[in-house]
Amino acid sequence: MQLLKSGIVYLSLWTLCILLGTGSASWLLGALSPLAMTICIIYLLQPFVNNLQEVSSLPRPICILLIFLSLVGILLLFLFLLLPRLSEALSRLLGADWTSLLQHPLLQRLSAYLPLEEWLKRLPQILGSFLAPLLRQSASVVQWIGNLFMAFCIAYYALKGSKDLCLSLSRYLLLLPKKAAAPLLNFMDILDQCFSSYLRGRLRISLLLSLLVSLCLFILSLLLRIALPSPLLYGVIIGLTNLIPLAGPLLGTGLCLLLALLHGFPQMLLVLAVSLGAQFLDNLYLTPRLGAPFGLSPFWILLGVSTLGILWGVWGMLFSIPVLACAAQIFRALQKDKGFLWEIPPRFRP
Repeated sequence: MQLLKSGIVYLSLWTLCILLGTGSASWLLGALSPLAMTICIIYLLQPFVNNLQEVSSLPRPICILLIFLSLVGILLLFLFLLLPRLSEALSRLLGADWTSLLQHPLLQRLSAYLPLEEWLKRLPQILGSFLAPLLRQSASVVQWIGNLFMAFCIAYYALKGSKDLCLSLSRYLLLLPKKAAAPLLNFMDILDQCFSSYLRGRLRISLLLSLLVSLCLFILSLLLRIALPSPLLYGVIIGLTNLIPLAGPLLGTGLCLLLALLHGFPQMLLVLAVSLGAQFLDNLYLTPRLGAPFGLSPFWILLGVSTLGILWGVWGMLFSIPVLACAAQIFRALQKDKGFLWEIPPRFRP
C-alpha cells in the first residue's frame, strides 16, 4: 500500500513535468533558463559571500564582486582555453576514419568473431547524433554568455539584499493568511534544503574529480612516457558530466575514451584506467561523504533523469534528483504528520 501511494505521488509529479515541458508552456521554460542560472549562482556563492564578509569585514557589495570576479575568471579560462580544444576534438571525432583501426592486431583477431567493420562504419553516424547538439551549443556561445551575464546581474542584487534569500522571501509570504502561507513556506523550506545540499555536494565532487583526473593523467603520462595532450581537458569532461546523475559518468568516460583513441591505444588504456579509478573513488568515498543522499531508489532516479532529460534537456537532468527528493521528502513528512503543511516552519517563524 505504501509503495502504491508513493508511486501515485511520483507519477503525478512526472505528469505535471510533461505538461510543462510540452505544448504551449515549453517556450516559458526556455525563457526561464536565466532564472535557473541565477538560482544556481545564488545557491553556490551565497556561503562564500557570507564567509568572506565575516572574515574580512568588507562591505557586502565588495565581497560579492570579489567572488564574482573569481568565478568569472574560472569561466573565462574554460571558454577561451578549453572550449576551443573541446570543439576541435569533437570535430575530429565526427570526421575520423574509424575503419582504419582494424589494422591493429588485436582488432583483427576480434573481427573474426565480431562484425567490427560494420560497427565502425556506423560509429560516425552515432557520434553525430550525440555530439551535434554540443557543437551547436558551442556555436551559440554568445547567447549563452548573454544569459549568464543577466543571471549574474540578478544574483548580485539578490545576494546584496539578503544573506538568506528564502528567509527574505518568507517575510512577504507571512503577510498572507496562515492557511495560504504555511504550505508555501513548507514547500520553499524543503525545496531550499534539497537544492542547496545537492548542488553544493555535486559541485564539490565534480571539482575534486576534475583535479584528480587531470593530475593523474599528467603524472602517469610522464612516468609511462605516453604522449597525451591536454590532460586538463579530460579532467574537465569527467567533472562536468559527473554533474548529470547516473548517465553522466558513462557519457563522460565514453567521450574521453574516444578522444584518447584518436591518439592511440596506449592513451585510451591510460584514460580508461584513470576514469574507472575516479568513478570507484566517487562511488565508494566522495558521494557517501560529500554528496546529498536522499534515500531515493535507483528506479525513481533513472525515471527522473530520463523523463526530465527528454523534456528539459541538460537542466532537467541536472535538477531531476533534487526535484524528486523534494517530492519524496514532502511525502515522508505527510506520512509522519499530515498537518505539518499547515504549520509555519520554525525557520520562518517571526
